[in-house]
Amino acid sequence: MAPSGRIDTGRTQLAGDRVTVGVDLGGTKVAAGVVGPDGYVRVRAVEPTPVSGGAESILRAVVTLARQMVDEAHRADDRVVAVGVATPGFVDYPGRAIRWATHNLPGWTGTAVGQAVEAAVAVPVVVENDANCAALAEACFGAGRHSSSLLYVGIGTGIGAGLVVEGRLLRGANGGGGNLGHVSVDPEGPVCYCGNRGCVELYASGRAIASRYAEQAGLLGEGETISAEQVLGRALRGDPVASSVVQDAIRRLGFALATAVTLTDPGVVVLGGGVARSHQALLEQLHAYLPDHLPQPLRGRVRLLASELQEDAGLIGAAWLASRAGGSEEPIKTEGVA
Repeated sequence: MAPSGRIDTGRTQLAGDRVTVGVDLGGTKVAAGVVGPDGYVRVRAVEPTPVSGGAESILRAVVTLARQMVDEAHRADDRVVAVGVATPGFVDYPGRAIRWATHNLPGWTGTAVGQAVEAAVAVPVVVENDANCAALAEACFGAGRHSSSLLYVGIGTGIGAGLVVEGRLLRGANGGGGNLGHVSVDPEGPVCYCGNRGCVELYASGRAIASRYAEQAGLLGEGETISAEQVLGRALRGDPVASSVVQDAIRRLGFALATAVTLTDPGVVVLGGGVARSHQALLEQLHAYLPDHLPQPLRGRVRLLASELQEDAGLIGAAWLASRAGGSEEPIKTEGVA
């Protein structure tokens, strides 16, 4: 049966290749693809995330897309060696269960994702945080491939980050390494669902930008819905409320980003996610903000780049990680880096 989502078939390749499948779960969509060893997505499918059905429906969507991509690869006479799943939240790696999930995925905490997917596809499965996967992809095949150290920041429904240091992913002791979205930028701010106060995700994520604009513009209760991309567009056209919301988001995100850069000293910072992709001015304004808020030795030495892999970064990184399942996870080989 053909996948029910959008399918794009890629360039011609030799039959019998060893490929991996990547699945990228987000708050609004689930994307999956068959990925070759060169990082090229040969076939992909996208479905809306069925959040209203809770963890059971979300897991069913992940399993279904993974199985459909395996079937697509087999139809091309390729051999699927493993499946990788990228998901928001803290992941028990290599245990493959969700230690703590974001509020965008109700009931997802504790879900044994890896076990369920592996039962359906009968190949090894790895599960990793989505921003970590995107960071790996950009370090291997994207904007960070010329640097041995990279900080990836994904700005979408939420805010996530992944850190690659000297070619290795920094996961942290509890699977929460790079959790930039829950860095507090206002200790007296509103309480976040994570239990902290004033997290940057409450001000600069796509969900936050849309909801703060709706509240300040008096749209709540009016039956009108608005997206972060629309708010960003209104800000560019001079809407004063939108401009205020966006500038506050940039200021707080810039503060959190400057803190992360000061602590980690990456060679490259890569911005990705739906909000970043839709608003080039966001990258430009962060470019202007960052130098003045870094220690003098770091000013002008950290490159801030847009994601090259864009919406495919998460699934490519998950597939790449899966291709090394059971291996030693040697450092990433980046271009121009010994």
